[in-house]
Amino acid sequence: MNRITAFTSLLFILLLCADVKAQAKLQIMTEELAPFQFLDSDNTPTGVMVEVVQAIINEANVPASIEVTGWTRAYRKTLKDNNTLIFSIMRTPEREKLFNWIVKLYTNRVHVVSLNNDIGLINPNNAKEYTIGTVAEDVSEEMIRQLGFEDKNITLGADYIQLWKMLYHGRFDLILMSDQNHILQLKKLGYDVSKLKYHFEITNSMSDMYLAANINNAKPTMDKLKMAFKIIKSNGIYKKILSKWEIQIDD
Repeated sequence: MNRITAFTSLLFILLLCADVKAQAKLQIMTEELAPFQFLDSDNTPTGVMVEVVQAIINEANVPASIEVTGWTRAYRKTLKDNNTLIFSIMRTPEREKLFNWIVKLYTNRVHVVSLNNDIGLINPNNAKEYTIGTVAEDVSEEMIRQLGFEDKNITLGADYIQLWKMLYHGRFDLILMSDQNHILQLKKLGYDVSKLKYHFEITNSMSDMYLAANINNAKPTMDKLKMAFKIIKSNGIYKKILSKWEIQIDD
């Protein structure tokens, strides 16, 4: 009888722990990348993807907080810590097994651009002859290496704010630019966007922006988030949020 009681007590404790784990508060990490995600004047996370992720959280009815921080910190923390998620992260073959890919939030358009100077029209075949800037450990670094760029032609920066300054000061020739967010960022920083020259668009799955999670997160909670996203897309909330921010609807 004592053994049965002990076993029952142990089973109850295990179930309780599992429930606590499933309901643990999620920490959702992201970087500053307006208009997708950024801090407003009160240092509160805002932006179109912040609102989408918050709508997912609300629909799933799970406790969670959103933190805007540096990309490297957000990426490494989500890799390392349970109950963490990250957005808007690009899904690549190199990252496939590192995260639990919850939902695709949006597909972004990415172009290779330069300053509108003496550089002629560049295409995917001759782009690697020029120098290019990118954020270290960002998907943009993977993109340019797939185009054939080697270390000698790559300048690494901590973030795009640093890279824009370097581009406008002639430190390198090319950079990858997202139509939706970087134009806004450049204007906010005071740069003349009319000086930019578009060369070609990069069209592959690495333009897809995801909400992804630490691979050890509780599956029931992650399933709730997946279902919640389906609901906000079907009931019009997703479309309403994108329209509010004047973002092209991703069908």
